[in-house]
Amino acid sequence: MFRDCLSAGYELWLLEQENDLIGYGVLSAAGGESHLLNLCICATHQGQGHARRLLARLVDLARWHHAERIFLEVRPSNRRAEDLYLSFGFSEVGRRPNYYPARNGREEAVVMALQLVVSEQWPPV
Repeated sequence: MFRDCLSAGYELWLLEQENDLIGYGVLSAAGGESHLLNLCICATHQGQGHARRLLARLVDLARWHHAERIFLEVRPSNRRAEDLYLSFGFSEVGRRPNYYPARNGREEAVVMALQLVVSEQWPPV
């Protein structure tokens, strides 16, 4: 998956601590929009602000790519992630039925978006 993301030109950012990979994020950007494809923090490192820091970096990258908005999908059962996105300013813009595989069949996805303010001065010189 990572090789495909790099081949496609997606932004792939790794978060390391003491030479251990503790998280990663994948962002695609094209046509004035960005899509947060994945944001993951190792379970033993959750709750320490790593996801918020990585999300902030990915949003900055979306701005650098002149994206006007950034989209993502999240499982409704992943309340912690959904709360993070809401606290960051994302809002729900729709639902995708039967999007994710789940233990008992399929689970819908909550589609969220964040409107970005694009400045003519971005990126800074």
